[in-house]
This record gives sequence, structure tokens and C-alpha cells, in this order.
Amino acid sequence: MNIFRSGKNPIISPENIKPSSRDLKVVGVFNCGVTKFKGEILLLMRVAEAPLNSDPKKKLVPILNVKTGKLIIKELDKADYTVDLSDSRFVKTSDGCYLTSISHLRIARSKNGLDFEIDKKPAMLPENKYEKFGIEDPRITRIEEKY
Repeated sequence: MNIFRSGKNPIISPENIKPSSRDLKVVGVFNCGVTKFKGEILLLMRVAEAPLNSDPKKKLVPILNVKTGKLIIKELDKADYTVDLSDSRFVKTSDGCYLTSISHLRIARSKNGLDFEIDKKPAMLPENKYEKFGIEDPRITRIEEKY
């Protein structure tokens, strides 16, 4: 397989990906695992999403409710002096630290390695307490005929 840096970089950006829910927006696509499979180039992408927020006085953080398996949006008051908003990636509060986005894995497919069709739905979503802030950094490894 020939690998080269394309002038079309990035080949996939957040604007190309449909959010997994109407109340989320895609804020990043990162660290793709890549493989060739049945004549296609597959990217297994980490897609980060953040809650849509129309209230400038609130900070919204997504988190998986481990008991229900559902995504919940925690609402924090920006005026609360105990809420540390100094880093755009996470929020610290008296009851813990929260990421400002949550990630899942999504597949993109291409015949030529440059023009990709992105699956509309996630391939993998967070499911357990170790993934309550999302799934990160996919890898694909082929060993003989198994991936």
C-alpha cells in the first residue's frame, strides 16, 4: 500500500460528519485506525461531539449514565465560583472532572483513499464505566485473515 500526504488534507473534517443525536454537534475527528478490506480503504475514526448550548450562562458537559446506558447532559452554572472553566477540554467541579465532549467510533469508506463516504451512525458507542467520557484512539490490526 502506498501512503502519501494528500493536498486534500484533512480528508475528513467535523463538517463532513452527521452528529449522532440532534442535541449534539461534531467538534472533532481524530486518530483514525486504517485498513484495506474487501477492496475498500476503511477509517475507524474517533468522533468527538459536544452538546448544543443556547444558554451563555451555562456550560453543558456530556457523560454516559452507566446504569441506564444513556447519554446525559450535565448543566453547570458558569457563575458558580467552584466550577473551573480554565481549560476548554474539561471542567473541574467539586464533585469531579468532566470532559466537554464525548467520543464514539465511526467508519468511513473509500475506493481511492481520498474520497470517503461516512457511515451515518456510530460503529461503537461508550458502554461501561471505563468509557463514561467516550471511546478514544481506535486501532485496526490484521493478523492472518482476522482483524
